[in-house]
Amino acid sequence: MLVHSGAVFGRIRRLVGCSTFWESAVSDEVLRLKRQLIDEARNQVGGHYLWSTAGNTPGNRDGASYRPLKAELHLNVPDFEAVIRDRFAAASKFRVQAPMLFTAYADTSDFGLLACTGRAAMITTPLALADMNSNLGRALDLKWKSLTDQQVDELQQNAATPDSFRWPRPNSSLNNGAVHRSTVWGESCVDVRHFDCIGFVNWCLSEVLTQPVQYGIPNFVSGAVGKKIPMANADLGDIVTIGADHIGFVSEAGTVIEARDATSGVVEQPFSPARWTQCFRLPDSMWR
Repeated sequence: MLVHSGAVFGRIRRLVGCSTFWESAVSDEVLRLKRQLIDEARNQVGGHYLWSTAGNTPGNRDGASYRPLKAELHLNVPDFEAVIRDRFAAASKFRVQAPMLFTAYADTSDFGLLACTGRAAMITTPLALADMNSNLGRALDLKWKSLTDQQVDELQQNAATPDSFRWPRPNSSLNNGAVHRSTVWGESCVDVRHFDCIGFVNWCLSEVLTQPVQYGIPNFVSGAVGKKIPMANADLGDIVTIGADHIGFVSEAGTVIEARDATSGVVEQPFSPARWTQCFRLPDSMWR
């Protein structure tokens, strides 16, 4: 006969005549899951930030349940397969100015088609075109129509090891047609998880609690989820927000892990009460 664990704990509580054992067991389990949550969040450091995404690797249905397949991998522009047939065959289909290589994108309801910038401000790998590394102005102005045959050959050769280079893509909007500074250089988006700030929180909670989680930042700010606590009391597994605009996890090391922004991606940085405005603690009942 199977006995529910809650019934077992209930009998133990009656035997010992107090709730100490029960409370200790619950506390230990909550602590274990909070540690697991922070470990999961920390494992995502280096992930990319892309508005509206919730944890999927481009083209794979491995995001949070409510947005399992939001990030997609865009066709390369120029298309290396088409170069032999027609120099600009693939590029001519898109109204973008910038080349677009190994780039994720998302179709959003509020900002249209957005390209991932691939943590452009955070990484130190060289640009895939060697002559662009010595002239940042030229790199940011690079247009696909101005690529020389030699540059296309260089890009195609370096494409064999995409993780070794930074690659060009449109700045923010997939349809960016700006004349200047419409190109950014980020790391390859292939097999990289993509999040926005609340998507990061929801995905990590879903993984650890093994159930679908779908909150909005206003759910915390309004008091519908979690209890507001003083900033000075922030501790392992607590959630901090900047108004109703941004959100992250507090770690045991006095840091915050967050999907910060498009040029930074998922980062872990020292917790600064001056930056964050509110702190919330999820109830113990949520962790059981």
